[in-house]
Amino acid sequence: MKLFTKSPQKPIQEYIKEAQAKEDSIFLDVRTPEEYEEGHLENSLNLPLHELKKIDTLIPDKEACVYI
Repeated sequence: MKLFTKSPQKPIQEYIKEAQAKEDSIFLDVRTPEEYEEGHLENSLNLPLHELKKIDTLIPDKEACVYI
């Protein structure tokens, strides 16, 4: 059984563009508010990692496509 395979990789910008093209995609930035303010993806949500338990109040839709 082969657990890890090397697959062709794309630049991260391509993955982001593909995800943004999906309807109702949510980008969740888990860095601190200070790091988030230094730069983040447009329309992303900020929820610091240590507050991840609050995700249900920020994103109540359990079927949402969330990119972290």
